[in-house]
Amino acid sequence: ALTRAGIHWDEVQTIFFTHRHGDHLLGLPVFLLRFLRRDTAPLRLIGGATTLEAARAITIMVYPELAGLLDKIHWLPLAEDRPDELALFPGITLRTAPAAHPRWVPVLASRLELADGRVLAYSGDTADAPGLQPLFQDADLLIHEANFSASLDPALDYGFYSHTTARDAARLARAAAARHLALIHIAARYDGKLDALRAEAEAEFGQTVLVPQDGDIVAI
Repeated sequence: ALTRAGIHWDEVQTIFFTHRHGDHLLGLPVFLLRFLRRDTAPLRLIGGATTLEAARAITIMVYPELAGLLDKIHWLPLAEDRPDELALFPGITLRTAPAAHPRWVPVLASRLELADGRVLAYSGDTADAPGLQPLFQDADLLIHEANFSASLDPALDYGFYSHTTARDAARLARAAAARHLALIHIAARYDGKLDALRAEAEAEFGQTVLVPQDGDIVAI
Protein backbone atom coordinates (compact mmCIF):
# COMPACT_ATOMS: atom_id res chain seq x y z
CA ALA A 1 0.00 0.00 0.00
CA LEU A 2 2.90 2.37 0.76
CA THR A 3 4.46 1.58 -2.59
CA ARG A 4 1.18 2.26 -4.42
CA ALA A 5 0.93 5.58 -2.60
CA GLY A 6 4.48 6.52 -3.61
CA ILE A 7 5.74 6.55 -0.02
CA HIS A 8 9.16 5.08 0.79
CA TRP A 9 9.59 3.11 4.02
CA ASP A 10 12.29 5.52 5.21
CA GLU A 11 9.93 8.49 4.97
CA VAL A 12 7.71 7.17 7.75
CA GLN A 13 8.71 8.78 11.06
CA THR A 14 5.65 8.22 13.25
CA ILE A 15 2.85 5.65 13.35
CA PHE A 16 -0.27 6.09 15.49
CA PHE A 17 -2.43 3.05 16.30
CA THR A 18 -6.00 3.59 17.46
CA HIS A 19 -6.26 0.02 18.83
CA ARG A 20 -4.95 -3.50 18.50
CA HIS A 21 -7.51 -5.21 16.26
CA GLY A 22 -5.85 -7.12 13.45
CA ASP A 23 -6.97 -4.89 10.59
CA HIS A 24 -5.17 -2.00 12.29
CA LEU A 25 -2.07 -3.68 13.72
CA LEU A 26 -1.02 -6.73 11.75
CA GLY A 27 0.79 -4.82 9.01
CA LEU A 28 3.39 -3.64 11.53
CA PRO A 29 5.73 -6.69 11.71
CA VAL A 30 6.36 -6.72 7.96
CA PHE A 31 6.93 -2.96 7.99
CA LEU A 32 9.44 -3.30 10.83
CA LEU A 33 11.21 -6.16 9.09
CA ARG A 34 12.24 -3.68 6.41
CA PHE A 35 12.45 -0.49 8.42
CA LEU A 36 14.63 -1.75 11.28
CA ARG A 37 17.30 -3.00 8.92
CA ARG A 38 17.85 0.46 7.47
CA ASP A 39 20.04 3.23 8.82
CA THR A 40 17.28 5.77 9.32
CA ALA A 41 15.98 8.18 11.92
CA PRO A 42 14.29 6.51 14.91
CA LEU A 43 10.72 5.40 14.38
CA ARG A 44 8.04 6.49 16.87
CA LEU A 45 5.07 4.23 17.61
CA ILE A 46 2.16 5.88 19.41
CA GLY A 47 -0.96 4.28 20.84
CA GLY A 48 -2.67 3.08 23.98
CA ALA A 49 -0.45 1.19 26.41
CA THR A 50 -2.05 -2.21 25.75
CA THR A 51 -1.99 -1.59 22.00
CA LEU A 52 1.76 -1.02 22.04
CA GLU A 53 2.26 -4.08 24.22
CA ALA A 54 0.40 -6.12 21.60
CA ALA A 55 2.45 -4.53 18.80
CA ARG A 56 5.71 -5.59 20.44
CA ALA A 57 4.45 -9.09 21.28
CA ILE A 58 3.08 -9.78 17.79
CA THR A 59 6.30 -8.60 16.14
CA ILE A 60 8.46 -10.86 18.32
CA MET A 61 6.06 -13.77 17.81
CA VAL A 62 6.31 -13.71 14.01
CA TYR A 63 9.87 -12.35 13.67
CA PRO A 64 11.85 -13.36 16.80
CA GLU A 65 15.04 -12.11 15.17
CA LEU A 66 13.72 -8.53 15.52
CA ALA A 67 13.51 -8.67 19.33
CA GLY A 68 16.79 -6.85 19.90
CA LEU A 69 16.13 -4.32 17.16
CA LEU A 70 12.87 -3.16 18.75
CA ASP A 71 14.92 -1.05 21.15
CA LYS A 72 15.56 1.29 18.23
CA ILE A 73 11.91 2.30 18.35
CA HIS A 74 10.57 5.11 20.50
CA TRP A 75 7.47 3.61 22.14
CA LEU A 76 5.10 6.38 23.24
CA PRO A 77 2.11 4.98 25.21
CA LEU A 78 -1.00 7.08 25.82
CA ALA A 79 -3.73 6.70 28.43
CA GLU A 80 -6.61 4.48 27.35
CA ASP A 81 -9.16 5.44 30.02
CA ARG A 82 -9.00 9.23 29.84
CA PRO A 83 -8.03 12.11 27.52
CA ASP A 84 -4.32 12.45 26.86
CA GLU A 85 -2.03 14.48 24.61
CA LEU A 86 1.43 14.43 23.07
CA ALA A 87 3.55 17.02 21.26
CA LEU A 88 4.42 15.24 18.01
CA PHE A 89 6.58 17.91 16.42
CA PRO A 90 6.99 21.64 16.99
CA GLY A 91 3.57 23.09 16.27
CA ILE A 92 1.75 19.74 16.01
CA THR A 93 -0.16 18.36 19.01
CA LEU A 94 -1.94 15.01 19.20
CA ARG A 95 -4.91 14.82 21.56
CA THR A 96 -6.74 11.57 22.26
CA ALA A 97 -9.80 10.33 24.11
CA PRO A 98 -11.38 6.89 24.60
CA ALA A 99 -13.83 5.88 21.88
CA ALA A 100 -16.77 3.51 22.41
CA HIS A 101 -15.54 0.00 21.61
CA PRO A 102 -15.51 -3.27 23.61
CA ARG A 103 -13.82 -2.69 26.96
CA TRP A 104 -11.29 -5.45 26.27
CA VAL A 105 -10.07 -3.58 23.17
CA PRO A 106 -9.49 0.08 24.14
CA VAL A 107 -9.70 2.48 21.18
CA LEU A 108 -8.38 6.03 21.00
CA ALA A 109 -10.09 8.70 18.93
CA SER A 110 -7.68 11.47 17.98
CA ARG A 111 -7.27 15.13 17.13
CA LEU A 112 -4.26 16.68 15.41
CA GLU A 113 -3.83 20.42 16.02
CA LEU A 114 -1.44 22.32 13.75
CA ALA A 115 0.27 25.58 14.63
CA ASP A 116 -1.60 27.41 11.88
CA GLY A 117 -4.94 26.48 13.45
CA ARG A 118 -5.94 23.63 11.19
CA VAL A 119 -7.43 20.58 12.90
CA LEU A 120 -7.69 16.99 11.66
CA ALA A 121 -9.79 14.56 13.71
CA TYR A 122 -10.21 10.78 13.45
CA SER A 123 -12.75 8.62 15.24
CA GLY A 124 -10.96 5.29 15.21
CA ASP A 125 -13.37 2.37 15.49
CA THR A 126 -16.29 3.38 17.68
CA ALA A 127 -19.97 2.94 18.33
CA ASP A 128 -22.13 6.08 18.30
CA ALA A 129 -20.34 8.23 20.87
CA PRO A 130 -21.64 11.79 21.33
CA GLY A 131 -19.10 12.16 24.14
CA LEU A 132 -16.40 12.57 21.49
CA GLN A 133 -17.85 15.87 20.34
CA PRO A 134 -15.37 18.05 22.34
CA LEU A 135 -12.45 16.21 20.71
CA PHE A 136 -13.87 16.82 17.24
CA GLN A 137 -15.11 20.37 17.80
CA ASP A 138 -14.48 22.72 14.86
CA ALA A 139 -12.31 20.20 13.03
CA ASP A 140 -11.42 21.20 9.47
CA LEU A 141 -11.78 17.53 8.53
CA LEU A 142 -13.36 14.77 10.60
CA ILE A 143 -12.52 11.28 9.37
CA HIS A 144 -15.14 9.02 10.90
CA GLU A 145 -15.80 5.33 10.57
CA ALA A 146 -19.13 4.37 9.00
CA ASN A 147 -19.11 0.60 9.11
CA PHE A 148 -22.89 0.41 8.72
CA SER A 149 -25.80 2.14 7.02
CA ALA A 150 -28.93 3.08 8.95
CA SER A 151 -30.89 3.47 5.71
CA LEU A 152 -29.86 0.16 4.13
CA ASP A 153 -29.86 -1.91 7.35
CA PRO A 154 -32.36 -0.23 9.71
CA ALA A 155 -32.95 -3.38 11.78
CA LEU A 156 -29.28 -4.13 12.48
CA ASP A 157 -28.04 -3.90 16.08
CA TYR A 158 -25.10 -1.58 15.39
CA GLY A 159 -24.16 -1.33 19.05
CA PHE A 160 -23.49 -5.07 19.18
CA TYR A 161 -20.66 -4.58 16.70
CA SER A 162 -19.37 -1.38 18.37
CA HIS A 163 -19.37 0.49 15.07
CA THR A 164 -21.15 3.54 13.69
CA THR A 165 -23.62 4.22 10.90
CA ALA A 166 -23.09 6.90 8.29
CA ARG A 167 -26.06 8.76 9.77
CA ASP A 168 -24.66 8.82 13.30
CA ALA A 169 -21.21 9.87 12.09
CA ALA A 170 -22.82 12.80 10.26
CA ARG A 171 -24.88 13.79 13.28
CA LEU A 172 -21.76 13.95 15.40
CA ALA A 173 -19.91 15.93 12.71
CA ARG A 174 -22.75 18.45 12.56
CA ALA A 175 -22.92 18.76 16.37
CA ALA A 176 -19.15 19.34 16.49
CA ALA A 177 -19.37 21.96 13.71
CA ALA A 178 -16.81 20.05 11.64
CA ARG A 179 -16.17 21.76 8.30
CA HIS A 180 -15.76 18.57 6.29
CA LEU A 181 -16.63 14.91 6.89
CA ALA A 182 -15.02 11.82 5.37
CA LEU A 183 -16.46 8.33 5.86
CA ILE A 184 -14.13 5.32 6.08
CA HIS A 185 -14.11 1.72 7.39
CA ILE A 186 -17.22 0.91 5.37
CA ALA A 187 -18.26 -2.75 5.44
CA ALA A 188 -17.76 -4.85 2.31
CA ARG A 189 -21.51 -5.53 2.29
CA TYR A 190 -21.93 -2.01 0.87
CA ASP A 191 -19.67 -2.45 -2.14
CA GLY A 192 -21.39 -0.68 -5.00
CA LYS A 193 -23.66 1.19 -2.58
CA LEU A 194 -21.37 3.99 -1.41
CA ASP A 195 -23.66 6.63 -2.88
CA ALA A 196 -26.38 5.47 -0.49
CA LEU A 197 -24.09 5.91 2.52
CA ARG A 198 -22.98 9.31 1.24
CA ALA A 199 -26.59 10.41 0.82
CA GLU A 200 -27.48 9.13 4.28
CA ALA A 201 -24.69 11.19 5.80
CA GLU A 202 -25.34 14.31 3.71
CA ALA A 203 -28.98 14.35 4.82
CA GLU A 204 -27.76 14.81 8.41
CA PHE A 205 -24.58 16.81 7.81
CA GLY A 206 -26.14 19.31 5.44
CA GLN A 207 -23.25 19.46 2.97
CA THR A 208 -21.12 17.26 0.74
CA VAL A 209 -19.60 14.21 2.43
CA LEU A 210 -16.42 12.53 1.20
CA VAL A 211 -16.03 8.76 0.87
CA PRO A 212 -12.30 8.54 0.14
CA GLN A 213 -10.58 5.46 -1.26
CA ASP A 214 -7.02 4.23 -0.70
CA GLY A 215 -4.57 6.64 -2.27
CA ASP A 216 -6.89 9.65 -2.30
CA ILE A 217 -5.42 12.96 -1.11
CA VAL A 218 -7.64 15.45 0.70
CA ALA A 219 -6.33 18.99 1.25
CA ILE A 220 -7.52 20.91 4.32
